[in-house]
Amino acid sequence: PCGSALVKADWIAAATVAVVLLICGAYRMVPGVTGTYHDDAIYVSTARSLAEGQGYRLINLPGAPPQTKYPFLYPLVLAVVWKLWPTFPQNVVVMQWLTLSLASVALGLAYLYLVRFEYCSRRAALGIGLLCATSPDITYFSTITMPEMPFALLTVVALWRLEHAMAEPLAAGRALLTGVVLAVPFLCREVGAAIAAAGLAMLVVKRRPFLWVAVGTAVVAAPWVAWSVRAWGAFERDIISGYYTDYIGAWSALVSANPIHLVSVNLSLLFVNSSTEALSGLVTGLAGARIFTSALLLGLGLLTWSAVAIHSARGRVLPSCRLAYALIITVWPWRPSRFLVPLLPLILVCLTIGLRDSIGRLIPHGAAARLAVAVFAVAVGANLALIVRLGATSQRYGYPLLTLTEPGFSGRAFEALFQWVRTHSEEQDVIAAGLDTMCFLYTDRRAI
Repeated sequence: PCGSALVKADWIAAATVAVVLLICGAYRMVPGVTGTYHDDAIYVSTARSLAEGQGYRLINLPGAPPQTKYPFLYPLVLAVVWKLWPTFPQNVVVMQWLTLSLASVALGLAYLYLVRFEYCSRRAALGIGLLCATSPDITYFSTITMPEMPFALLTVVALWRLEHAMAEPLAAGRALLTGVVLAVPFLCREVGAAIAAAGLAMLVVKRRPFLWVAVGTAVVAAPWVAWSVRAWGAFERDIISGYYTDYIGAWSALVSANPIHLVSVNLSLLFVNSSTEALSGLVTGLAGARIFTSALLLGLGLLTWSAVAIHSARGRVLPSCRLAYALIITVWPWRPSRFLVPLLPLILVCLTIGLRDSIGRLIPHGAAARLAVAVFAVAVGANLALIVRLGATSQRYGYPLLTLTEPGFSGRAFEALFQWVRTHSEEQDVIAAGLDTMCFLYTDRRAI
């Protein structure tokens, strides 16, 4: 494929980015705690179900219905940990470190991908990598039991394979492998369907071998589709259980309520969150200048996605897949911020391109480069300062925090509460709780 050969310095830079994320993540991690985000305990409880031979089921719910909402790949990985070490919550620490390790590999590989296929310069790729490695949002999702960063790793691998498929002869075996690799992100997060769909569409447009790629994608994706469609209609019959099992039903119900409002809100959040995820430190520091900050973030977002749209028209892999991904999350009835985290380094590259093209018209190239280095350094420094504050607060409360809002309670309070629940309830009782998934894991009482 066209692009630059990787050199020793690239591997050193990729390793540096990965190590920085490992260090920042280790500082933020609250070992052995899961369920604070709600979904994180769903992944652990389904992993437990798989490890104990109960099948892929939501054993945290009454009746233990099949888990038809979230794909099985990440819980399957966690199930291996549970099988080898079934002592909860001590085994959660291993799951957290495994997730953080996969996140670090994902970020290092993203640097190599951007350089290898010439989406930006080495200096820009390193700056993007360091911004992401110090992003409070990325470090948060890298240290709880959530599939965002494992999904990021699989996505970069899929994009890398697609780059090769677009540029080299594809025999049947290679084409089949390409289809398999394109579909694997879908088995980690269903939004990964955007990557597979965009890849197949690009092969058709570019008149590349398509049939065997499509077969490989279908073979991998079809079993999960067949498994998940059995829950269609559950949301209409019972909102409580349908919320946990019927992704499409919940989506259609929420979208049909007010589609224009949904798309307009998601678009505005998409523009704002694209840079907020990487510039949390600066945004927190400028909290007093809310109007200025909002306008700045909106401007950076417009610049980012304008570059995405322009480069998509040129038919390259990364911009086309980014655009397909954005189209899905724009009509998805949940806030885009969590969906942006896995692709953040691959999105920020468009911001750097947009800024380069804009600033390059105003000031000389040398001055623009020095200004860019200074801005990146300040942004990374601000992120690190925020991570220090977040880590210290999380450790003090024993509760992983996404923002600096103090919870007002400690992990020890949860321990006392769960002990009280175990003492004052029977095994067959069902608990109604806000953090229901967390309640199940720490009390062995099914909860809603």
